[in-house]
Amino acid sequence: MKDKTGELAERPIKMVDATATRALESMEEKKTQVGNLLQFSLNMLPINSFMQLKSQWEASNQQLQSRMNDVTGELRKRSDGFQYQCLESIHNLMDYVEDSLEVVLLPPSQGE
Repeated sequence: MKDKTGELAERPIKMVDATATRALESMEEKKTQVGNLLQFSLNMLPINSFMQLKSQWEASNQQLQSRMNDVTGELRKRSDGFQYQCLESIHNLMDYVEDSLEVVLLPPSQGE
């Protein structure tokens, strides 16, 4: 059981790590591209091309942010459901143990 729950708990974390890694690599690549364009050809680059590149950069960042928010929301829903199921089953088990032991337990004392 521990292996299964550990695997279920690690899978969302691995997905977030992989998505974050891809996002950072993509952002670094685009940052490098923009930096290279600015360094080597700012004087030769028409303003329209620079503005187009900037708008592409902003659009891709917006798409990336949207995707990251979607993945984060989905993982949050999955982990909340998993935690609820685990805690609910533990709660039910503890209620059963408490009810079973109620016969042998002393009644609560009336004040001190």
